[in-house]
Amino acid sequence: MAVKQALGTQVSITTVQQEVVTGTLYALDDTVEVLALRQPNSNSQTTDPGVFDLRWIKYSHIESCETQPGPKGDLGRVGYIDPKELEAKQQKALKAIDLSVKSHNPAVSEQVQHLFSQLAVANKCVWKGESIVMFDKVEVPPPYTPDSCKALTKNAGDTLKRVKELLPTFRQRVGLGN
Repeated sequence: MAVKQALGTQVSITTVQQEVVTGTLYALDDTVEVLALRQPNSNSQTTDPGVFDLRWIKYSHIESCETQPGPKGDLGRVGYIDPKELEAKQQKALKAIDLSVKSHNPAVSEQVQHLFSQLAVANKCVWKGESIVMFDKVEVPPPYTPDSCKALTKNAGDTLKRVKELLPTFRQRVGLGN
């Protein structure tokens, strides 16, 4: 029997570690070389038959696989997946990854990176070399003290004042002193 035709069939798999795993063959992914077994729900909090466990096993971890006698099980239905919603989620995830990458600066110490991360929680911050630029108006170059802050625009006066007030508190939080 071809493996794809076995979807929905009860199987017993012996892993290379000699563990025997049973369940309904639920899915196969030849790209990443894994299969999914649908198993009874292990959460004692619910008895909903629509809730089940999935056990993922890499092909390379399988020593043997035997089908069990009996009719194929119902794999259930996958609900409608809106491609536009899926695309929006993907774009949101990509933006989060991009922001995370842009927020990391391998050229600075761990303490300075932590200072940036703390400031960025509630303030618009980006890296410009080893300097932190806040609100597109103030540059905070090393040694990241209030005295090292510089206005980047003519109308940055209030922002510069606020950044100089914030820095000592955040520097202290990350162990850089006042």
